[in-house]
Amino acid sequence: MGECSHAKNATYYRQQKKRSKTTYEESLLEIIKEKSRDDIDEDKSFLMSLVPSFKKLNDEQKFVAKVEFLNVMRRITFCQPPVMAAISVSILF
Repeated sequence: MGECSHAKNATYYRQQKKRSKTTYEESLLEIIKEKSRDDIDEDKSFLMSLVPSFKKLNDEQKFVAKVEFLNVMRRITFCQPPVMAAISVSILF
């Protein structure tokens, strides 16, 4: 009877451990869902939307795209052209 009792205790312990793990995982998922609902980062969303197109590029195209992106960031950060002029120029090309 001692062995049977020990086996039941081991089974009970595993079930409890599994339940608490599931509860922990569910709680963590709920926290992540709440966080993502509250903090929608439009900048990140925009940049992440470019990833599928970027993945389709070959290595040389990726290199050129990275350099161009950095050049755009440099121009915008340090030169700061008027916003509307920059938009109208980009639409023409």
